[in-house]
Amino acid sequence: MHAEVVVVGAGSAGCIAALAAARAGRRVLLVDRLGFPGGTSTAVLDTFYAFFTAGEAGHKVVSGLPDLPVDRLRARGKVFERPNSFGSGIGYTYDPETLKIVWTELLREHDV
Repeated sequence: MHAEVVVVGAGSAGCIAALAAARAGRRVLLVDRLGFPGGTSTAVLDTFYAFFTAGEAGHKVVSGLPDLPVDRLRARGKVFERPNSFGSGIGYTYDPETLKIVWTELLREHDV
């Protein structure tokens, strides 16, 4: 395969970078040391943070491509919003195994 963009690391940021490049019409190769996409978010965690501002009010400040996996998880009933007990804002708690599937589907749909 000839790739125009190589993304090293298939964590959440790497997956989003690969999707962005693919949506821009580039041939993308995504590589990772693990046998599945999602990195730490699928290997050891179960909650995304940083979509909302810190504090109880939690205003959403991140959207766009990062919403794709959250929307897919929501459609499967595998994600919910919850406040963080340490004050870092609202988080999306999800099922990590389903997130692996969601990332794989999104990457395949975009020929990554």
